[in-house]
Amino acid sequence: MRVNISCFGTYFFYRLVCSTLWYTWHDHLNTHRYSLRFTIHRNNFGKYLKVGVIEDQRNKDDIIPLLRFFSSKSEEEYTSLDQYIEGMKENQKQIYYVTADGKEKAMMSPAAEKVRSRGFEVLYLTEPLDEIMIESVTNYKKGDENYKLVDVSKEGLNFDDEDQEERKKKEDELNEDHKNVKTYLETALAEKVQKVKMTDLLNESPAALVQSAYGMSPTMQRYMKAQNVASGGSDAGMMGSMNQAVLEVNPSHPIVQDLERMIVSQGEESDEAKNFAVLLYDVAALTSGYEIEDSGDFANRILSMMTSKATVDIKDAEVESHDVVQKPTSATATAAQTEFFGLKPDNFENV
Repeated sequence: MRVNISCFGTYFFYRLVCSTLWYTWHDHLNTHRYSLRFTIHRNNFGKYLKVGVIEDQRNKDDIIPLLRFFSSKSEEEYTSLDQYIEGMKENQKQIYYVTADGKEKAMMSPAAEKVRSRGFEVLYLTEPLDEIMIESVTNYKKGDENYKLVDVSKEGLNFDDEDQEERKKKEDELNEDHKNVKTYLETALAEKVQKVKMTDLLNESPAALVQSAYGMSPTMQRYMKAQNVASGGSDAGMMGSMNQAVLEVNPSHPIVQDLERMIVSQGEESDEAKNFAVLLYDVAALTSGYEIEDSGDFANRILSMMTSKATVDIKDAEVESHDVVQKPTSATATAAQTEFFGLKPDNFENV
């Protein structure tokens, strides 16, 4: 249902903006009281401000500075776009953000990790309205500077502090150096991803699932799926076409290196290697905010890997037990026993 901002009335927004400015003016008088009041104020009116950004084009530029978000540096406090800009790195011209179903999920997003690891702050857009609202805020002007808002979960993420030609050259080298695992993953995950690419931007996660420039985020995909089902449609096939994402893989991660060794030692037809590859995708999907469509198949892959690991451990334990627990010879036993009692074997020869 489309909400027309005019139904809220000019008087409502006049009071809303004036009350917000009142809290800002009192900031220097009582920081604690301001923080508490503004949090309550934001919780009560924050959604209406976002609707205003979407619907009220005439007043949009006046409403945007009043928006508040969590971020990778604000901890439990909200931050504004102005505050984000104040904390920017030198020569930074982009405002980075990620959408997710809650702050915790935004924090564990591998896409956000790519930005945080380089020292950039990331805004966490965690409400259903945020993704629709942010489409109306592609740029933010402060003073004479114009800052671009960048979704870090999109393919082709660029940074202000690096040369784009060097970035492309580095990625091409990574893709060539790890061509075997890249090609293998593209084949094994052909129905799940558009393509696979190697990246050095991830430093903790083995892989990340990102969307193409015009792809839908996980949150929007769930919303579209729910809308389709509610209207009597089926989600079969629809989600498959929307899930054509890009898998970015960290070749320095031990898990990816294990997969590379597995492909070489066991061959590309190995069921274990295939399960490993699909699990890599599953983990990237889950941490990137997606849902696993076939939970039963996912559980079977986990159990298969656990069983394989348990079998290897049992065999290793049997070998170790065989090497350690040996029946001692009589001579060995006699020597051990006499030494234990403080006697020497030579003493028995004279008895």
